[in-house]
Amino acid sequence: MNNNTTTTKIIPPRGDQHTHTIIFLHGRDSNADEFANELFESEVSPPAAQGDNNTTTPSSPPPPTALIPIRNALPAGIRWVFPQAPSLPSARFGGVELTQWFDMHSTQDPHQLCGEQQQLVGLRESVRRVRDCVEAEERLVPRERVFLCGISQGLAVVLAALLADGRGGFAGLVGLCGWMPLRSLVMGEGEESLSVGGGGGGLAEVCVRMAAELFADGQAGDAVDLAALRAVPIHLQHNRDDGVVPVMHGVKLVTALREYLGFDVEWKEYPDGGHWLQEPDGADAF
Repeated sequence: MNNNTTTTKIIPPRGDQHTHTIIFLHGRDSNADEFANELFESEVSPPAAQGDNNTTTPSSPPPPTALIPIRNALPAGIRWVFPQAPSLPSARFGGVELTQWFDMHSTQDPHQLCGEQQQLVGLRESVRRVRDCVEAEERLVPRERVFLCGISQGLAVVLAALLADGRGGFAGLVGLCGWMPLRSLVMGEGEESLSVGGGGGGLAEVCVRMAAELFADGQAGDAVDLAALRAVPIHLQHNRDDGVVPVMHGVKLVTALREYLGFDVEWKEYPDGGHWLQEPDGADAF
């Protein structure tokens, strides 16, 4: 990796106290600055739109309310951490460098077996990068106040990092427009077993441990705490008109997490919004 490109953008809390951290990974061919700026331009419904209607009567509609930037709608104690992906040569494009967490052939079909083998080395390196960010933030706030978030390829990385870490305990994981990283390698024979009669708890446990070992490069060992991992709240979103990562990959991701790995996942699917956080409904859910 080119260490000159692996910087991290930090946005300090708006308030006087640091209470929570959001670690948010951008997607392929993006960067930390661009992603942070675009995310903070996303808008949500104001709290008043969901409650305080003192100026209206039952027969009159509520007054129109302007949307507000997403950062202003969240608690003032949030510290935002935006890691920057490295510039890596793209095998598909003849070695041209792209900003990406790991090299891959296509986001349209991220589960090609030859492509998944190609992804593994870079994915493990990016998992270590997330681990370093988590360790740095844990020196400032408890782990239960740290959120892991990612969009597109960034979601694949934070999911892999969650499984590789194996200990759970995070405040939550939020993912947008993504897929299950290295799905065929993680599931192994699991897909066939599930399709002919259900996965069951034993299969789910095997798959979780396989995923942890795979993403941690064999270093997970006894650190995997299945109960703690499955207790991490997971919220995923995808838009049906996503032209970069088709929504079917999001659906397969939810199936993998629920049926194979035994996670409790909140899933939101929206008709429009493209390859981004849907506004305002998706932003409100976030």
